[in-house]
Amino acid sequence: MSLTAITTFVVIRKKPKEATPFGETEFRFQNGKCNPDKLDESQIKVVFPSQNPDENNKEFTYKFLNFIYQGAAKNNSGDNLEAALILANNQVSMSFAQKVITEKYSVEVFVSKVDPETMNPQEIYGNNFLTRDNWLATSLSYDAETIEVLLSSSIDAVGTTAPNRRLTTGIVGALPVTGDIQNR
Repeated sequence: MSLTAITTFVVIRKKPKEATPFGETEFRFQNGKCNPDKLDESQIKVVFPSQNPDENNKEFTYKFLNFIYQGAAKNNSGDNLEAALILANNQVSMSFAQKVITEKYSVEVFVSKVDPETMNPQEIYGNNFLTRDNWLATSLSYDAETIEVLLSSSIDAVGTTAPNRRLTTGIVGALPVTGDIQNR
């Protein structure tokens, strides 16, 4: 029997300034490796290709955060896609979630197949990730056990009124790469 390990990596960036399409990176988290006895060792150093030229193919440390990523599903109506990060309800998670929402951070999510021993992402079909999504943190809700940070796509209800112009990251910032944008 073989073991397939899947890990979700999250990069959280501040709202970009007008001159640059990418904001400054505030947090890097992963949910695959945790050593409760030595929290300093509960981190993974990873090299990912990045849309931000300043961060492309550099090694960064992703700290452990206990979360679940609920990715979005496509539909044919062109509605705004949504996803969520589910966190345990505690003081650390709540302060983190509130900061992400109030500061209107952008969230980039990579889901990767990793080596179970070393936790290094494995290349599949020329990529180090299975999915790669870009989101805006829009709202949060919570109950006694969980905190849900709602993530929304930056393109809302694209239809026939979309301009006849090619959308690039240089013009509009981070774009979703797993969605389907059509202009008919």
